[in-house]
Amino acid sequence: MDYIRKRGKGGGWNLISIVAESHTDVDNPYLELAAGILRQAKRDYIIAIIANDIKQMQKLERFFLSDWGQFLSFKQGEYIIKRSMEIAIEKMNHTP
Repeated sequence: MDYIRKRGKGGGWNLISIVAESHTDVDNPYLELAAGILRQAKRDYIIAIIANDIKQMQKLERFFLSDWGQFLSFKQGEYIIKRSMEIAIEKMNHTP
């Protein structure tokens, strides 16, 4: 199953590319909505990591690992957390 296309613009990853094996219609508005929710949560999580906002990080980690977060991400919550941490670390290391 191809859940997440890991390469997007600029070598990043693109959650809009979440596609379930059972869905042949990539333009499914529900998949796009799920991807939008996850994309915003991922952005918020990266910002929280960079700001060292522990409460917000924990809140978003609970979301990603919750039944709802796992449903939206096709059980990729742990991967989203891991990859978001990598991105945040890269951003912190490249900030002058």
